[in-house]
Amino acid sequence: MNKTRDIALLAAGAALAPRTAHHHHRTEVHEHRAPTGESVRLLKEMEEAAREKVLAAIPLENNQIDCKVVFERSFADMTLTATAVFTLNGKRLRAEASVYESATPEAHRDLLKKLHEAIAAEVAAKILGESLRTMTLPF
Repeated sequence: MNKTRDIALLAAGAALAPRTAHHHHRTEVHEHRAPTGESVRLLKEMEEAAREKVLAAIPLENNQIDCKVVFERSFADMTLTATAVFTLNGKRLRAEASVYESATPEAHRDLLKKLHEAIAAEVAAKILGESLRTMTLPF
């Protein structure tokens, strides 16, 4: 046998032989679990604490309400009217409510409830109207 030829055949055979390749990669597995009752409670506490911080940081200068209520009876149409005159941040406002005068405690409670709603509507319109004109809504 020819030594040179044998080396050449061995070299050719080695080049044709299958090679083994090693590949390395890293796999990370993230386990997603459903929240537990404790974690939900902690999340709610954190959200509430954050909300309170945001609300506490809102400046509220010059917000003052002074109010007086006057009651009037009209014998012509048998009504009882309550008129609330109040100032809100230095602006004088008025709200009224009336009920049929029946001299019952329910009629008086109904009058006070209607007056409460009228004052709330007037205050909300004044406060929200001014605030909404100057702010940009996020939606």
